[in-house]
Amino acid sequence: MTAPAMVEPHLIADGDFTTFVSGNDDAAKAQVMSLLGSLGAPYFTRKVAR
Repeated sequence: MTAPAMVEPHLIADGDFTTFVSGNDDAAKAQVMSLLGSLGAPYFTRKVAR
């Protein structure tokens, strides 16, 4: 995701998109989702069985 899209998510498909958040650090993912949410960007995450 480019910096302009991060701060103005409506630039991508009028804001109708999903950002997939993945990784093995739950605290880091929570921080990323919080930042995305504060900017108005939609996100998606799900737990995957290991």
